[in-house]
Amino acid sequence: MTLSLLPRLPRLFSARHWRRALAVPGLVWAVVLGAGAVAWAPSAIAQAIAQAIAQAAVPAATAATAGNKAAQPVRPAALKGVTESGKPVDLASLRGKVVMVVAWSTRCAVCLDNMPELRRNLAGWQGQAFELITVNTDATPGALADWHSLRSQTQPAHLQWPSLWAGAITFSSTLDMQGQLPAVWVLDKTGAVRYQVKGRMPAEAWDQVAELLL
Repeated sequence: MTLSLLPRLPRLFSARHWRRALAVPGLVWAVVLGAGAVAWAPSAIAQAIAQAIAQAAVPAATAATAGNKAAQPVRPAALKGVTESGKPVDLASLRGKVVMVVAWSTRCAVCLDNMPELRRNLAGWQGQAFELITVNTDATPGALADWHSLRSQTQPAHLQWPSLWAGAITFSSTLDMQGQLPAVWVLDKTGAVRYQVKGRMPAEAWDQVAELLL
């Protein structure tokens, strides 16, 4: 009896709907087989399959995870501070730009190794809607002041991105800068975090910047 009714199913849904239904692991066939074992109810089967299709068609919203894009950013990130030269920095004023925020420490060898890479990529995107901001997480600002002094003597002004100290009373941020360093966040032009990673910066971080600049 059950087998004789199976040919009716394609008339309940289009081919496109059936392809979506088959993409729901085990759910549709569990409904069909379970119905055949108890009693055949075409309307109940149709309703269950339609519900499964609807659920499969809606992607789940997730926050940014380490090394991955954020499917549905919840809200723009917030970060404020003042650079060593007294210039205020506020992510809210950078809407319309792709922003990379890098948390680092003068005691982090990997962080220091990343500095030439930051300079190269900043130079490569000169003239585009891209902003680089670094946030130093040292307990005291002494070593950072020495780094600023060295940078000002050895690097041209256009490669001296805004540098903040997380310990300053003027600094605030919704980005979690605790834990492994360096920590990297890539924000889209609305200020939402689209990518983040902690540890050595992979090439994927720069690929994400390039994609958001398109």
